[in-house]
Amino acid sequence: MDPQRQATVDEEHLRVLSVLYFVYGGIAALFSLVALVFLVAGATMGARGALGWESPQEQAGLAFVGCLLVAVGSGLFVLLGVTAVLRILVGFALRRHRYYVLCLVAAGLTSLEIPLGALLGIATLVVLLRPGVEQLFHGFPQPP
Repeated sequence: MDPQRQATVDEEHLRVLSVLYFVYGGIAALFSLVALVFLVAGATMGARGALGWESPQEQAGLAFVGCLLVAVGSGLFVLLGVTAVLRILVGFALRRHRYYVLCLVAAGLTSLEIPLGALLGIATLVVLLRPGVEQLFHGFPQPP
């Protein structure tokens, strides 16, 4: 293939991948908000158990379930929030041709998420491992 045409194709593939990472990061952010619902529900249950309106056994049960929901909700919120931020950062990095190693690591981690993440991660790895794309990330000029 003509080197100039290959450079144009590489640029287009990086642009499409960056948009897909933005979308995938937005989906993770939405799911982190769902985890926030678990956190609020757990805090509400725990507070109700602490108020002492029920018998001591019911209070203990509500407090335990509330603490469990708060722990699960906050853990998921942090995990999904971090993955959302990572995906959005990778989207910016792909668009600006920066942080090659970060993009490779993120593509590898993304490929562990089946099925959509695997497709996106493998496609990212295929594009990033092209010699022209690696040169683009390292600041070398594209061939004429």
